[in-house]
Formats: sequence, C-alpha cells, structure tokens
Amino acid sequence: MTPVLDVRGASIPARLRSTALRLDAGELVAVIGPNGGGKTSLLRGCSGIDGSAESITVAGEDLRAASPARRSHLLGYLPASRDAVWPISVRDVVALGLAVPDARRVDALISSLELESLAGRAVDRLSTGERARVLLARVLAPNPMVLLLDEPLSNLDPYWVLRLLGLLRGIADGGVAVAVALHDIERMTAFDRALLVDGGEIRADLSPSAMLAGREFARAFRIERAAAGWRLSSPAGRRSSP
Repeated sequence: MTPVLDVRGASIPARLRSTALRLDAGELVAVIGPNGGGKTSLLRGCSGIDGSAESITVAGEDLRAASPARRSHLLGYLPASRDAVWPISVRDVVALGLAVPDARRVDALISSLELESLAGRAVDRLSTGERARVLLARVLAPNPMVLLLDEPLSNLDPYWVLRLLGLLRGIADGGVAVAVALHDIERMTAFDRALLVDGGEIRADLSPSAMLAGREFARAFRIERAAAGWRLSSPAGRRSSP
C-alpha cells in the first residue's frame, strides 16, 4: 500500500535519531512513550517543523516545497501547548486555519466540537480544555490529508476524551492518516497501530494489543501487567539507559 505520509531520515540533534515513518490513509496511530522519550520530537520532525529530513512527502508531494496554503491541505500539526495570549474570538481563531474564508466550514467545525456558546468569546479567556478544542478545530479547518496531533486528549474531561476519540476515528475512516501522541495507555485500544518512542527513536511498531503485551513496552515504561491493572516492573526488566 502506498503511504499518504512517507518520511525518510527525519532527525533533530540530541532529540530524534534518523527516523523513517509511513502512515497510510485511514490509519489512526497512537504515539506513546515515556516522558522525554521523543514523542513530540517525532511529530515535529516528521512535520518538517524541526530538524532536517531526507524527504517528507504527502501523497507523493514534497511537503517542504509546498506553499503555506497548500501545506495546510497536506498536513496539519497540533502542538501540545494550549497557550493563547491574544484576545481573538473563537470563531476568528478557527477561521485562521483557512487560506480562503469559508463561513460554512467554520460553522461546521464549531458545531462539531460544540463550541457554539463560546464562538464569540476571546480564546485567551477559555479553560485549557476549551482552548484545546478550538485549536483542534483550527487544524482541521483545511481538511488536511495527514494529521499529527500532540496530546490532543490532555486536559479534557471524560466526555471530551471519548468525543474526540470518536471524532478522530471518523476522520481516519474518511481517508485521513492520523497520528496522536498520548500518555493514557488505556486509550490505545481505540487505535489501529501503536508506535513506541523512547531514546529519540521508534523502538516498536505494533498493534495496540501486541504493544501492551510486549517486552519493549514494559522496559520503556518500567511497568508490567498485574491482576489489578499495572504495577512497577522489577529492576531486572528495566532498561538501564535509552
């Protein structure tokens, strides 16, 4: 199968070793790993924001050679930061994701993410979870073929965690390749594929069930399955260095 996203030799000094990544249309991929393992660096490197790469193509098109407007249609990247310092309305923030004004598209996204009551409010006056939904709507606005999302489920209540997982599944089912960095390993079962990032490289690429049962997972997180859930793994099962 021809990948939608094909990255070769992406690297960031001291943060991401030379990495290749392929994402297919319709895939919903979890990117997991311990704190400081390189999840954010992987997403930033594969989006062309940081570091260097031999090549980054989306549907065969060179991402780095694309104009800003074209690039937004090829790949959407959502950073982990939810900071907002300017008093811009929610509606205007969502509209910033579009190269050409499209009120219907903005309205559809506001409705999809249940932002109607917040549409006229300044984004810097919202809670962190509310801002997360607004910034996701902005990334979704141009209908990109690839989505690289850094911790989109953080700071969300249980309702919105489930709502966004359902939304992302629907987007992937529509043919978009979606990769999501997350910390909640229990949510991995909602994904098609899981990438384990540790020590600045992809150490495992498996189905979620195989990942959770794998030795590499236990070593990276230093935990193991127990009758009541998870427990700290024994010292013998831990990696001494990345």
